[in-house]
Amino acid sequence: MQQLEPIKTQQTMARIAGASFLCLILLAIFGEFYLLSDIWNYESFTATAQNIRDNLTKFKMATTFELLAFIGVIILANALFSILKHINKNLAQLALYIRIAEAAVFAVILLNRFAIIILVSDAEYLKAFNPEEIAGLVGLFTEIYNVGYSFGMIFFGLGSTFFCFLLYKSSYIPKILGLLGIISSISVFIGLSVQLILPEGSMSVLYPGLGIMVFEIITGFWLLIKGVSYRQKQ
Repeated sequence: MQQLEPIKTQQTMARIAGASFLCLILLAIFGEFYLLSDIWNYESFTATAQNIRDNLTKFKMATTFELLAFIGVIILANALFSILKHINKNLAQLALYIRIAEAAVFAVILLNRFAIIILVSDAEYLKAFNPEEIAGLVGLFTEIYNVGYSFGMIFFGLGSTFFCFLLYKSSYIPKILGLLGIISSISVFIGLSVQLILPEGSMSVLYPGLGIMVFEIITGFWLLIKGVSYRQKQ
């Protein structure tokens, strides 16, 4: 008989996973779609630089929320590993490492946002650059961030696929929900891999991204409210 950790501990980890899913969604929506909604202007990085200057507090808040989200990814991955390792420890461990790698990639590329904050400041040494050069550097760091984000999302898609597969096998969530997570995660992985090669295919991840959002919201509430129940394996 396979030994399982105390049910109470696993219920706690399940609810941590559920809360993490929901917090990550809220941080993404509030940070990217609310705080930064009026800042990016991809037709003019001069306008973008000025928008950031005019909304610097909001930009700093969004950057901070993004950093918190990356920490949340590690918390989520550890919680999912704890409740799924008895299904397939090797696969759960692989998924954990991939999601940690995802968080590390995102944390590194976030330095580009901090570089932008420095560029739009009134630091004395920046007077060596004219406004067009500043705008060009803002555009450069923005593009580096965007490419790096796509790279990090490849890790997300792969790690999420493995965790969703284990959730599907565990029967902790409805099978149809687990299937939605698997299909959406694979689609994100493939779509972002293609996007790095063919940038014009960037819209290819829109609908899988929506699928992942639906999966994470429903799964988050499911684990937070219902937790998990075990059937011991012989």
